[in-house]
Amino acid sequence: MSVGFPSAPAARLLAVVLLAGVTSGCADEAGEPAYGEEPDPMVVQALNDQLMVDPDLVGQNEANTALTGSSDASIPLEIATPEAIREARQRAEELLAGAGGTPVMPEPEMLERVGEVSPLETLGRQVALLPDGAQCLATANYSAIWAARLPQDLPVYPRGATMEALGSDEGACRLRAVRFHSPVPAEELVSFYFGLAESAGYSVRYLAADGQFRLEGEKGDRRFAVQLRPSLEGLSEVDLVVAGS
Repeated sequence: MSVGFPSAPAARLLAVVLLAGVTSGCADEAGEPAYGEEPDPMVVQALNDQLMVDPDLVGQNEANTALTGSSDASIPLEIATPEAIREARQRAEELLAGAGGTPVMPEPEMLERVGEVSPLETLGRQVALLPDGAQCLATANYSAIWAARLPQDLPVYPRGATMEALGSDEGACRLRAVRFHSPVPAEELVSFYFGLAESAGYSVRYLAADGQFRLEGEKGDRRFAVQLRPSLEGLSEVDLVVAGS
């Protein structure tokens, strides 16, 4: 009696099954989380529906162009759908309701730096504008987790697509900086952050010029800044920087 060999598709399936069993066993032996365990909720918050890029690394492998900030593929398409925009606004309204409702915006001061600010400005430069920001940049590192470690009173706008995130907890530095995109107009975004910051007890300064906006504020030894402008992709681009305990 002859013994037949499995067909090519069957052989490939068998190899996958065997490999899955081996890797699963190795993971358990090495102490890695087993399938079905709860992931770190902070990591989930930072990565769910968001993308993050390290500008120093994205050029190393063009096979990963979907993660590069210079590619349209870097922006999740679902953030610009009518349903996504509606859900984002609804969640933002809920957050504002808990903070006292939609604020009455004051007349803005003139944003004198508007000529220097562009969609190509680095996130690091925004950090350096804060007191002691440049010093903390020396210990900062890029990671999506910093988006989840923003203070609760100044989060990423609902359904925002994180493009970069950096931060530091080294020494006296408590730095969080996130750049994200949103399909919601900048006027709505600045109102959202003004309301949250004012409700949380920050003193807030509001500046605007030529379709660009900036909020600056402080509370105790904490400082924050929010810079809003049109992005190259036609969305709103937001730099949110918080420093201090």
